[in-house]
Amino acid sequence: LDVGGELSWRDMVFVRGGLKSLFLPEREETFTAGGGAKYEITAANVISFDFAHQEFGKFGGIQTLAVGMTF
Repeated sequence: LDVGGELSWRDMVFVRGGLKSLFLPEREETFTAGGGAKYEITAANVISFDFAHQEFGKFGGIQTLAVGMTF
């Protein structure tokens, strides 16, 4: 069972959090948290930034950064 949520402000700034693999005794993935932003350059061009932190058992904390653009 995975549980998570996202809050957004004006569809531009996002905060996310969640729990993965609930109720599994030997789970590796646990808490995740992150955020992001997107900026509309023109009506058709949007640039986005996303960051996430995930607790991953033996590997400790893992960070992910993504940058995207639609055109």
